[in-house]
Amino acid sequence: MEAERSSGLTDAQFWEAQRPALEKAMNSGRCPVLAGLSEDTFGSGFDHFEFGLQRILDGLEGFVARRTAERAAGKKS
Repeated sequence: MEAERSSGLTDAQFWEAQRPALEKAMNSGRCPVLAGLSEDTFGSGFDHFEFGLQRILDGLEGFVARRTAERAAGKKS
């Protein structure tokens, strides 16, 4: 809703304006994972904040696990 207020575009209008660039990217073969997503993957019920936060936390979890493993390996030597 905030984006709609600031841009003056509805959600549907925004995505329609993005269609040419998205179709070009999807058909290029350079983004196979993105091209494989269903059309409703990021629909109106999609929580962008939760999705982004989870990706950040996933990355931090991996980082902590690697550091823990490195420290454990260093103590055993």
